[in-house]
Amino acid sequence: MSYFLKENQKKIDNRIRIPYKNKKTGRSVFICILKMKKDKAAKRISQIIEATFSCIAKEGYGNVTMNSIAKYSKLSKGAINHYFKKKEDILIAVLNELDRKIFQLVDEKVRNSVNYEDHIKYRITEPFENITNDPTLFYVLVDFMSMSNTNANYKERVKYFLKKYRYLSSVGVRSGLEAGAYRNIDPEIIGTIMVSIYLGFGIQWILDKENINFKELTKTWLDMLIKYLEDKTRTI
Repeated sequence: MSYFLKENQKKIDNRIRIPYKNKKTGRSVFICILKMKKDKAAKRISQIIEATFSCIAKEGYGNVTMNSIAKYSKLSKGAINHYFKKKEDILIAVLNELDRKIFQLVDEKVRNSVNYEDHIKYRITEPFENITNDPTLFYVLVDFMSMSNTNANYKERVKYFLKKYRYLSSVGVRSGLEAGAYRNIDPEIIGTIMVSIYLGFGIQWILDKENINFKELTKTWLDMLIKYLEDKTRTI
């Protein structure tokens, strides 16, 4: 057995019951075993998080239990408890995944924007594309926001989420200011307004889909915002 394996054998999970030495690969056998275990764990964790997303979207936060998560994930409660000790741990992981998904979906387009006006355009239009294509994301966000006042962990995550997107929404305005194209205004104010309108439109859409036309709303909002930013003669 190699020196590496001798030194690390005590750290190896006792549930692994196969020989560690291999005539050809030696140390790599150990590495492959750990990689297989890591890949399986990542798959299971993702399965649990996605199941919880579905559970919240279909049944509401108040009806999420370890039993319902087990039902949606098609895993036993024991398997779930192996990765998450309590329901709140799963829900924090769901919040983190929500942040990652929204950031990834929107910023993929934003990164390809050629100028500050395109940046603002994508910041306004892409979130609503995401809502209509995958409403689960917004349902889950609203549910967590509704619980923030009674759960300090959720509150801190939601505050971070909102602060982050206020800043990201202001980046296009900052670029326009630097180019001398926009009026003198605090970009954070515009970022706050953009996030507020996004949330307001989204909540109305959840409650009254038939009468909320995102395409028309975002076009009108974008036109109004650009005209306001480019009008340097106004003081308010």
